[in-house]
Amino acid sequence: MHRVSDESFQAAQEHALLAKKHGLTVERCGKVLQKRNEQSLEECGHFLEEYGTLIQYYAEQSYYYAHSLHLQDDDHSLYLYQHAVEAHVKATQVHIQAVHAYIHEVEKVLKTIARRAARNSELSSQNVEKSKLGSS
Repeated sequence: MHRVSDESFQAAQEHALLAKKHGLTVERCGKVLQKRNEQSLEECGHFLEEYGTLIQYYAEQSYYYAHSLHLQDDDHSLYLYQHAVEAHVKATQVHIQAVHAYIHEVEKVLKTIARRAARNSELSSQNVEKSKLGSS
């Protein structure tokens, strides 16, 4: 059997730690959104917080397997490396889902802002017209 190289072992650990940071960031974004007085944002915040927790869970699994690599013999190291990579892939997939959910929510907020701006502009134009008519 082949043994997992030290470089691969180090990379797996670094990737797991980075995924953990991503999970913490997603969770923090979710908590921020939950503080808003908008139901849609609060709901998205709950989802993001859950996504963040799940990302961290998979990242911790990945780190555990990667960290265990150097303690095992050659036969078992490939098995552990495979599990470290699989857990990292799951963390990445959940991170992508979280980003998509966040983008969807931001797009909704931006559309609402654009509608309000257009409505305010229209009202402002109507007020200008009324004031012109009233002064003539």
